[in-house]
Amino acid sequence: MNRTDGNSWIIITDGYINSWSFVQILRSLECPGTLVVLRRPGRDASIMDLYGDDVQTWTLDFSEPGGLLPFLKQRIPEEDPKALFFTDESLLPAVHRGSSDAWMANARVYPGGKCDLEIILDRPAFYEFIERLGLAEVPRTIGSESDPFRTFPEGFFLRFRRSWDGLARLPRPRLVESQASFKREVESLTGAGWTAAQWCYQEKLSIDPKDNVSICGWHDARDPSYLATRKAFQYPAQQGGGAIVEVVQVPAVLTDTTRGLLEALNYEGPFELEFVLDGNSGRYKIIELNPRLWMQHALHGAHTGQTIARRYLGLEAAPDAVIAPPLYWINGVVAANRVLGGSQEIWRYLRCPRRILAPDWRTTFRWLPRFLPNLVRRNLSGWRR
Repeated sequence: MNRTDGNSWIIITDGYINSWSFVQILRSLECPGTLVVLRRPGRDASIMDLYGDDVQTWTLDFSEPGGLLPFLKQRIPEEDPKALFFTDESLLPAVHRGSSDAWMANARVYPGGKCDLEIILDRPAFYEFIERLGLAEVPRTIGSESDPFRTFPEGFFLRFRRSWDGLARLPRPRLVESQASFKREVESLTGAGWTAAQWCYQEKLSIDPKDNVSICGWHDARDPSYLATRKAFQYPAQQGGGAIVEVVQVPAVLTDTTRGLLEALNYEGPFELEFVLDGNSGRYKIIELNPRLWMQHALHGAHTGQTIARRYLGLEAAPDAVIAPPLYWINGVVAANRVLGGSQEIWRYLRCPRRILAPDWRTTFRWLPRFLPNLVRRNLSGWRR
């Protein structure tokens, strides 16, 4: 395959809402070089051609994470400087394992090679690390070989140990509150090809999205930069991702806990650390650490003069303080669907001038007709709050 000529490269490893937001950040900084967004095999291509002429989109031609570096080496000369930004964890381990490759010598990749990704990406191992060092509280979690109703008679979450199996996204947590629902969930998952060895059982914490708080930003030992956010609205309605995220003030202990954990992990780079409130104790417990870009990072960037992108690329800090930064990040597609469905509550957020809409209205309504077949296929109850 022919190489593509260029001097420097910025590669974003998946094309969806998070990558769209980050493309806008890179444009605002007028970053030099060729900007590339990668598309997974089978991934909906509807948003890919809406990035603009200054963004190249490449469709991956491999089925395992280890294919990423050979794929990029065919297209980008070894001597060209490059930066790889990750919007999910699926490709991170393969890149870390390939860090000694000569092609990677002038590549900027975070989190850096000093942290142990396996501890972060395997949830039971992550919890064990936190408890062993006394860094924070975590949810009680048992292996799938145990009877969950003996430990959690009032219900529990069936949760996969990891978020990804190769390039396959593993199912979201399932709330189980009866033997009958447990049987249905297990039959559904095993019928889809998953095995019990891939999941665990976890105590039930609050499912109110406003009890789900994240500390996100950039961590390094010299000058960490954090912002606290929480879900104001999520899709799907239960255990969904944040469709609207708001900036909040949190107890200082959560920020201190975040710093202590990341320092113990020798972590450097962008992150999101997720806490959920335990309704019984009234205390927050760590659920997971996402070692990558996430939707909250657009808010963090707007509050800090794009600290994450600047540090990732080795650029100078922003010269001026940010005045009246945004309060909300809004998923434009979910917002448009709510508007078309007659929701009044969504206008509270849309009318606020201090907000980030991703994608913006122009892109959303160009994209929405292509997305409508997917909307019809979805369980519409998932879009209701």
